[in-house]
Amino acid sequence: MYYINLTIQIIILLSFSVFFILFINSIINSVRFKVPQVWTFPSDFRVMKKWLWKYKLSWKNLVDLWSGSWKALRFFEKEFWTKSTWYEIDFSNVIISKIIWYILWNKSKIIKWDYLKADLSDYDIVYVYWFTVLMPWIEKKLWNNCKKWTLVISNAFKMPNKKAINILLNNSWKEEIYIYKI
Repeated sequence: MYYINLTIQIIILLSFSVFFILFINSIINSVRFKVPQVWTFPSDFRVMKKWLWKYKLSWKNLVDLWSGSWKALRFFEKEFWTKSTWYEIDFSNVIISKIIWYILWNKSKIIKWDYLKADLSDYDIVYVYWFTVLMPWIEKKLWNNCKKWTLVISNAFKMPNKKAINILLNNSWKEEIYIYKI
């Protein structure tokens, strides 16, 4: 009985330690990039489901650049049958998402490495959800690295120097999703 209790206590301690380290890592990344973590909300998915069908996204290669969770990839795979890749620099999001990936059998490819070093020329669709302060970096990367006619879906935040070809609105006519073509 002693060894069972000891084993349970060790498992609990290790679990707490891992989640504490992941939490601290998320805080460090928020400070490093000077923005908090943002995640795609259910209202964003409703807007995209309603309007994105007209862009014929099915069976195309999609890349998600640091949107914070696997939910956006899962949405695009389920609704549009995209072949998806996720670049995520926050280690805690990668660990948690890999666990969920194994449980749900998600077909997405999760990559932990920095998107700034990634070659994005093979993708037809780019999904981003960043704060305004980071948009100049991603705009420069996309327009220098993506192929012509790549569709860029920016959740909630505008590109500073580009004009959107469409703005998807929710039911209250609030600006939600910006669509760009390279």
